[in-house]
Amino acid sequence: MDKSAEWVRTQVAEYYLNNPIGSGPHDAFCAWWLTKRWKVEPLLASAQAPGGNHDYGLDGFHIEQRLQGDPPILHLIQAKHSSSLQEVKNAAGGFVRTIGQVASMLNGDGIKPIEANPTLERLHAALRRLRDENAIPLDKLLLRFEVIHLCEQGSDVLSKVLKNSREKFDEAADDELTAFEVSLRQIFPPEELEGDEEVRPAKKAFPIRFGGEIIADSTAARFFAGFGNLSDLVDMYGLLGDALFSKNVRSYLYKSENKGPALHMRDSLRRACIPVKGAIRDAPERFAMLHNGITLSASHVMQEDGILILREPNVLNGCQTVKNAAKWHAELSAKKSGVAIDAVAWKSIRVPIRVLITRDEELVRDVTISNNRQNAIKPSACRVNDRIQLSLAERFKTEVQVFYERQEASFMNLKRSDPRHVEDTYPNSFDKPIGMEELAVAIATASLKPAISVAAKPSDLFEGDQYESVFAPEKLEDLHLLIFLRNLMVVLPLALKDLKAKDAGLDGLSTGRFAFPCMRILSRYVVRAHRDEVERFGDRVTGTFGTDHPMRERVRQLIRHHHSGLQQQLKRHWYDTATKSWLSASDAKAIAAALDEHSLLHFDVFEQR
Repeated sequence: MDKSAEWVRTQVAEYYLNNPIGSGPHDAFCAWWLTKRWKVEPLLASAQAPGGNHDYGLDGFHIEQRLQGDPPILHLIQAKHSSSLQEVKNAAGGFVRTIGQVASMLNGDGIKPIEANPTLERLHAALRRLRDENAIPLDKLLLRFEVIHLCEQGSDVLSKVLKNSREKFDEAADDELTAFEVSLRQIFPPEELEGDEEVRPAKKAFPIRFGGEIIADSTAARFFAGFGNLSDLVDMYGLLGDALFSKNVRSYLYKSENKGPALHMRDSLRRACIPVKGAIRDAPERFAMLHNGITLSASHVMQEDGILILREPNVLNGCQTVKNAAKWHAELSAKKSGVAIDAVAWKSIRVPIRVLITRDEELVRDVTISNNRQNAIKPSACRVNDRIQLSLAERFKTEVQVFYERQEASFMNLKRSDPRHVEDTYPNSFDKPIGMEELAVAIATASLKPAISVAAKPSDLFEGDQYESVFAPEKLEDLHLLIFLRNLMVVLPLALKDLKAKDAGLDGLSTGRFAFPCMRILSRYVVRAHRDEVERFGDRVTGTFGTDHPMRERVRQLIRHHHSGLQQQLKRHWYDTATKSWLSASDAKAIAAALDEHSLLHFDVFEQR
């Protein structure tokens, strides 16, 4: 066998860098398998295997359509990106829980919203389409429960270890899937991919109704501009799930779904789609005048007879609109309260849309950023899917069990959908993740360069040379140091506030602004003279630093005269006795003088081991 588990790991790691799914290669393992084994395009693969551990015993699925007359095969997959026998055993045992969910779907009962997760929701939608659109009875499906893994122990060893799990699986299948042909397999990918040819997956077509025109700019970029139907975009979301928003700068904002624009939009939908005393209150056409449009990208677009056919679509701006509408429609459709959505009105609602036709990821990023500027996006948004950020996020997860938040609101979305997974996988950042911008500020402030005035502005740190300098490989080697610097940057204003309350000589000092020069001085002092503090306070991301928090108390001690003497340095170098006022916190001469007192002017915290 030419291929090995290490070959798979390399393949999956590269797949993840090109198609970010979840929080690392382990989350992309199942999607990689769908693409590699079944030639499912990555966009659909990420919808059918969205990553994350939702504790329902299902990581992904694939419906294998066969020759006419042969029943389709439903592959239900657990992916263990691990060589552990115990992990494979746990996966096989986990299918016992999956059986009940699958049986409920196949019997037409659906899934309970409280138990739903992205994989189950996509599976549920796929089974409905198979039944309603393809006219295939669900009781004709062949069910294949499959565990893909990286354990190289061999089939004999696996069979022995899995004997009890298989017996429990068989019992559950006999009880709940009596009418179906069911099997359980363990798959070591290299064995099934032996001699596999590299084939480019076909790209699925996504049709949407459209009225408008095509526009080309001077650089040959083209886009369609006009009106499309909101229900078509909701249907697209029903198939792709959050994979439809993978290039957006922010995830769905759950905090805002019941207030502000989201609440107003739901009210507009009610007025346009739910009859009151036999009549709808607003014409569906009014929706387009009341709400913002949607921008999409697609690798290929074809127009014919009022239809745009998109391949590899992605919503660049309008995630909140599409998902809010989808949630509203699903919630009302699922209720048995007698509230009925007027199907014709729902299908008639249009929104302004633009569809960019390109495979140029730089252009897609520029369009995404520009389209979201009205919502005050963070500067780090344009770097969300940079390889260095994806790699750093995976290292934070695997090496120190910390969630590194690249995409705005991604931590909240994960914690909301699966708090147990966050607790198990990211125990050192359960209360708060470490964000790209705060990490960039901490690194820049502790570094030899740039100037404090630059380090204090996140918007300056994600451009060109500054970005390359802040996230240089040598500065990212020690993750405990990075966590410590982040924590120090957060706690310093609080420690300065404590000292200011007891020292009249610090009256008028801005603790927020002066945290930056204090960070530059104290971080170097600690790394050189008290390295053990890095290990002590660099093991987890702290969410809240109360007055009695150990790190807050320790930083207060380190600032005082018997340690760094930073408290006295502030008055000595930044306070102008003639004018009785404080110099700028970023005053270069004052910072240099304070550093020079401790011979720290050229001390690099990132070169110390």
